[in-house]
Amino acid sequence: MDVGDVPLLIALFGGASLAMTSYTKGSQAMLVRVEVIDLLPDVGLARGATWLGVFSTRKTTLSLQSGEPDAVLAPLVEPGFQSDPAVVAGAGPGLLSYGAETWTLAYARSDWTAPSRTLELRPTADGWALTNRLGYPLDEVVVQVPDAAGVVRLGALPDAATVAVPVLDPSAATQSASAALQPVLDAFTGAAEPESRALLPQREAVIVARADDRAVEPVVLSGLSPVAEPTTIVRMPAPLEPSSARFDDAPTAATLACDGEPVDAVAVRGSEVTWRGAVGTAACTVHVEGVGFSVDLPAAAGLHLGCGDDDEGGVICEPEGR
Repeated sequence: MDVGDVPLLIALFGGASLAMTSYTKGSQAMLVRVEVIDLLPDVGLARGATWLGVFSTRKTTLSLQSGEPDAVLAPLVEPGFQSDPAVVAGAGPGLLSYGAETWTLAYARSDWTAPSRTLELRPTADGWALTNRLGYPLDEVVVQVPDAAGVVRLGALPDAATVAVPVLDPSAATQSASAALQPVLDAFTGAAEPESRALLPQREAVIVARADDRAVEPVVLSGLSPVAEPTTIVRMPAPLEPSSARFDDAPTAATLACDGEPVDAVAVRGSEVTWRGAVGTAACTVHVEGVGFSVDLPAAAGLHLGCGDDDEGGVICEPEGR
């Protein structure tokens, strides 16, 4: 299954439990979950949203509790069957409890933020190298091409493995990743306004990955012993466009080193220096000879430099937000 099949997968989120009702007559409880995780490599955090679907095989009181300290659990706009739902949020992990009837479906969502490993993106002579530092394998990885309705497919990426990311060519994009992810809640809940936050930025490249049978947020369901069907979608903005700085005096040369290793990802054209930086755990240093300029690029997505004349007639460049 590829990322383009995600809408079908999410549609099955509600349909899987219904199928269990038809085929097993309620013999097996189900917990179907889909996580969408946004990696924030510059601060070492991940922001996650976990959609949960519970199929109950008997009348009982159920509770869902997250293992993340700041998680908030709540019923969806279209909650399914939940008798007297109660939400506990504040100090400690979020908790949702409700009464279930035999062969009923209920839907909830957990929002959380937690420290996280990341994907590491570093420049190479021919593009970039993407390394999986998440601690679990990814079944498929694609790059959403900015300003193009498509993605470039990179394939599976085992834990600690590295894959080459070419310089992006919009003509090489094959399928829309935004079309694959935007209907997550539409297909899942049928709610009129299911999501206020865009699932995919459209103005820059985004790495999108899928991990089958993988749950990241620890969620405990009490009151049933369900079969779990998890799927995780991971996203990370990828500033693959070059950064640049212009100087009044033409530099003689410029170098780029990431984690102390020289990288052939810098070019000097007249008075302008361009380079490709890193995202994730790597840190890079750009050194421009001839004008006495050097700057450290922290592991932050979308870092650019703004350059101008200083008070003494020289050139000064400072990081600026994108």
